[in-house]
Amino acid sequence: MNLLMAIKRQVTRSKAIFIFLCILLMALFTYYSEIKWNYGAPTYFIRSAYENTFIQSLDSRYIVIILSIVGPIFISFAFSDIYIEDLNSQSISMLFTRDNKRKYHRNNILAIFILSFLILFIPLMINFILCLITYPVVGLDNSTATPAFIIHYDKNNILDIIRILHPSIYIIIRSAIPSLIFALFACITYCISLVIKANKYLCCFLSYSIYIGYNLILNKLNMSKYSFYSYINTASKNGDIFILVCILLILVIFIVTMYFIGVNKKDEVM
Repeated sequence: MNLLMAIKRQVTRSKAIFIFLCILLMALFTYYSEIKWNYGAPTYFIRSAYENTFIQSLDSRYIVIILSIVGPIFISFAFSDIYIEDLNSQSISMLFTRDNKRKYHRNNILAIFILSFLILFIPLMINFILCLITYPVVGLDNSTATPAFIIHYDKNNILDIIRILHPSIYIIIRSAIPSLIFALFACITYCISLVIKANKYLCCFLSYSIYIGYNLILNKLNMSKYSFYSYINTASKNGDIFILVCILLILVIFIVTMYFIGVNKKDEVM
């Protein structure tokens, strides 16, 4: 089973489609809320397209917070239990006759990462495109024409600089960050299932516990700049792109380690 087959096999799952539609409705609801709020308002109240997106809108801030809390476990349910389902259906021996064990798990992990990334990234991009179609690129609420870099500008924050100079790139990066984080935790959920071969809900819970526990511990230690929340929540000024890259690399190393532990365990063939 090659990578394309693994993707096709997972993308047609009913619960994956259901979760994608839920996230899409969330993005469309945010867009609708902004339209409803701005309809009939004076033109000098209209903010730019970038500031009305799901990523930057003040009205959707509570949805972003909810997403940062439940996103990993929500997306893990979509794809990460494919191996446990193959074990329970006793089809794993048939699959291993067509592919070796390493290739089967490797393609599954890559498919989970790609689909878990896209299941969030695509709705966020749809929201962004709708805002670009509906709202002006330059906000009409800045009647004094004050340069954006003078208002809420942090010269030490690379993302803040990108927000000022290249707002479209900023929205894409900010949409990609939670998509990447949640996709990596979906891969962690799958790798946990390789090692313990337990109930699929337990694997999701263990992966989610790592996510929540990591954030809570750093918050208690006043080290929130290292937490995932600082990069998912656009209101946070603690984010540092270098720290984010390091955190993502650590997650990748953890996934690779768990993968090798899992594939080197005794065969699952019934």
